[in-house]
Amino acid sequence: MNHVQNMRYHSQKRINSATCTFCLMYCAVRTLLHQYAYYSICSTCQCQFAMSHLPVQVIIVEPFFDCYQPMVKMAGGTAIYVPLKPREGSGPALSSAEWVLSPEELASKFSTRTKTIVINTPNNPLGKVYQREELQVIADLCIKHDVICISDEVYEWLTYDGTKHVKIAIFQGMWERTVTSGSASKTFSATGWKVDSNQVVETSQG
Repeated sequence: MNHVQNMRYHSQKRINSATCTFCLMYCAVRTLLHQYAYYSICSTCQCQFAMSHLPVQVIIVEPFFDCYQPMVKMAGGTAIYVPLKPREGSGPALSSAEWVLSPEELASKFSTRTKTIVINTPNNPLGKVYQREELQVIADLCIKHDVICISDEVYEWLTYDGTKHVKIAIFQGMWERTVTSGSASKTFSATGWKVDSNQVVETSQG
């Protein structure tokens, strides 16, 4: 057993690895969206066709890493965007912390067709690290609407000036509805090492 921010997990059941974070995130999105279609199958062909072709929605917070939108599109979903905006009263020299989500605007994006929300903290490209209060708003909406959160946390170890990264998975009710993405290549400054894991094993054994 292992621990992440006081949460216990089983390394054989809770973790998947790949040579590319995008691959794992895409698999997660595709699985969730297709799961929705499978659950919608009814006893009549008419209902099966109608329900399985509903445009399942994925909320994406802007600005975002450029793979998110095509990832959702390839998986057959519809991307719904909600922007981070400068905090009211912010001066011309903005820090990353002054970019915030409007709770009201975020809530308005959720519907019966929303299956997933994708967040990125620390954010690429802004560098924004979501605060606990902001994550709580997202968590509450996920629970209210029975939505899965895909949390891209590949920069979790790259925070500065005393800023603390907090995982949304640790919030009440979110452990079982969060897919967390991490990255060894970001953490260890090895983003150019796109090496197949099987090759690594063979090389180490040889």
